[in-house]
Amino acid sequence: MRPSWRPLILFASAAFFACAHDPFPEQMSRKPIRMPKGGQLHCSRALAQPMLEPKRKNILSSSFRRTSQTEALERGRLRGNILLTIRHVGCTKTAQTLAFKLAKNDRSLTKRAYWYRRAGGLIKLLEDKNLSRIVESFTQAAADQPPYGSKIFLDDYQYVQLTLRREGDATYVNIHLGIRL
Repeated sequence: MRPSWRPLILFASAAFFACAHDPFPEQMSRKPIRMPKGGQLHCSRALAQPMLEPKRKNILSSSFRRTSQTEALERGRLRGNILLTIRHVGCTKTAQTLAFKLAKNDRSLTKRAYWYRRAGGLIKLLEDKNLSRIVESFTQAAADQPPYGSKIFLDDYQYVQLTLRREGDATYVNIHLGIRL
């Protein structure tokens, strides 16, 4: 009896197409950090740690995977049919990009006050007290309505940026948190 390759080909193609979609194509460069042969990366930042804790009531499931010494990818499913992908990147300058995928939202992307408030509400879903300054900054930004992609400084070292995009029926709310060490 000859082995059938069909199940393996179907599985491989499904895995490829599941991984091929990047929730933030414009956000980050995918250039690897090149090290001299035999060199070690001396990084002032510890290895990235998971941000999502499944024991919180709004986080239904999560997974975390380190992709390199300086990068990690985290995915989660939140209440309200919201998918979240977090990309942890960096060494001396670190960044986290949170890409919330909202299944359906009819609001116009031009309504900046709404989307800054909505971004603060999405951060609140994570139930992390360390992120409260981001919620406050988005509340203020809802009043000021800066253009999307503007750096909103939290202090001398940290800033957040909000970008939005539509893809079919889905709306992606990307929140970029940058930190200089």
